[in-house]
Amino acid sequence: FLDTFIAASTSGSIDDIVSHYDAKVDRYFSLKNINHNKIRKDKVSYQKRWTKREFRLVAFKIISIYRKGNFDYCDLSTTTQWSVSSDDFKTASGISKGLMTLKRTYDGFKVTSIYTVK
Repeated sequence: FLDTFIAASTSGSIDDIVSHYDAKVDRYFSLKNINHNKIRKDKVSYQKRWTKREFRLVAFKIISIYRKGNFDYCDLSTTTQWSVSSDDFKTASGISKGLMTLKRTYDGFKVTSIYTVK
């Protein structure tokens, strides 16, 4: 799942990216309790600003696995190396540490929470 998630973030279509998220997302970076429409709007804006994107998952660690209702969840910490650039030659790069919660659904894993901690 993480490999396809990173690949979609790098070069996937907006629909491909959004398909990795659950219908209800508790936290999406600084936003809380959002849906696919808000994620789509954010990703369209991000991709317009940063036309060239490269992300590489450096490491991840499973923090916990648990069950809520009928679904299994997994909390992860991630380390991602990234670089982005715009058509007007602006660039940014770095290494980010993040937290992510995945939900095992009938359609595979879906992100229910994702945010950067550093």
